[in-house]
Amino acid sequence: TQTMWDMGPFLLVFSLYFLASVNMFYALNTGHSFKDCFMQVYQMVILGNADSSVLANTDAPEMNVDPLTGAVLQSDPPEASNLYVARAMLIFMSFVIGVTLMNLFLAMLCLSYANAHDAAHLSFMRSQLKLLLDQ
Repeated sequence: TQTMWDMGPFLLVFSLYFLASVNMFYALNTGHSFKDCFMQVYQMVILGNADSSVLANTDAPEMNVDPLTGAVLQSDPPEASNLYVARAMLIFMSFVIGVTLMNLFLAMLCLSYANAHDAAHLSFMRSQLKLLLDQ
């Protein structure tokens, strides 16, 4: 349980980074609601599933019928005005949160383990002494 308490500062920093990412994505004014922005950033950071066209909320490709031939033609979807900003955000946030903060998490976990390992022998001797004194 002590390890979970030691993760408190990490979780605070992670929450700040995560909420700042959601706010940055929402500020792009892509047409997503705040809840949708939250879920998009969650999928990008936690699940590693991201698509820049979904982040930028680009329109679907248009389907047109050629009146002469009757062939259905599909046009390329129009690029959103903030597509490159969304792509830069995708790269930046996947690196910062996905790599940097997870390394910080592992470092905090290793520190907690080292502290528990150092106290293990003393704790073992204390429990042996209690057993001896109880008899």
